Amino acid sequence: MTARLGFARIGVCLVALAAGWLRAEPPAARPVVQKDFRVFDYYRGSQKPKALLRGGEAEYLLNPIPMRRVTIETYTETGLTNLIAKCDTSFCNRSNRTAYSAGPLEFRLSEGRFRLSGWGYFWSQTNTHLIVSNQVRSVLKGELLSHPMDRP
Repeated sequence: MTARLGFARIGVCLVALAAGWLRAEPPAARPVVQKDFRVFDYYRGSQKPKALLRGGEAEYLLNPIPMRRVTIETYTETGLTNLIAKCDTSFCNRSNRTAYSAGPLEFRLSEGRFRLSGWGYFWSQTNTHLIVSNQVRSVLKGELLSHPMDRP
């Protein structure tokens, strides 16, 4: 009889432990952070890069992907860097190849002769569009001002 009570108590304890374990919240998942995260776009039919979206860190298992220390670069077909844009944080959507942020962004063209800064941007990698939406400021330097512009 004592053996039966002992097994019964053990059974009740195991059921109670299992029920408590099933109700317990799963442990919080730690984000998977990738260093030097890169998304390239290439010129059609070649291995020459057209654009690069790079994050110093990215939590690549989330969608959209949160990124930190973000750089956007575009290149000419000859391989020269055309545009460099930088921001602290951004989100990347790999499925439609876009990036966006409500934070500050700075970019430069033509070896620093044209600079632009603002708050909030949207970047489309496939057609190389960069839209800066708020508090936009631009600076023109040097030869960019001396070239006459054609008028329609």
